[in-house]
Amino acid sequence: MSQSWEATHIGNQTWIGRAPNGSTVAMAPAEAGVAGSFTPGDLLKLALAGCVGMSGEGPASRRLGPDFSATIVVEGTPHATEDRYEAFTETILLNTATLTRAERDGLVAAMTRVIQRSCTIGLTLQGQVTIDTEFGELAHHDRAPD
Repeated sequence: MSQSWEATHIGNQTWIGRAPNGSTVAMAPAEAGVAGSFTPGDLLKLALAGCVGMSGEGPASRRLGPDFSATIVVEGTPHATEDRYEAFTETILLNTATLTRAERDGLVAAMTRVIQRSCTIGLTLQGQVTIDTEFGELAHHDRAPD
């Protein structure tokens, strides 16, 4: 049996999402200006980014080391007339400066295979929207702070 997630109304267009482990996230429309909150669309894009990152971490860690630098950027393309996304672009930025071109190509191929096979969010969205995956170089100064 799956665990229950819940969203509780706490104010005008403002909700708190709760996970079974006790984690919370504030949700509100962007125009509400609620500090620290996300829109449901933001959370969908973050879920895809996190899933891609966690799915591809194994090959990246084996080839780049356990402390590799990476950032996943997800952009959503809204449908022109309907309130939904019609496509997502996920860009996987990696610092591959220590790899040869062949090693980098091998890493990209390995990560692409494992992401396509094991990213639950991507697999769930597949067939509903287009998901394009791109790879780019992450400059050392682009690394997110620890």
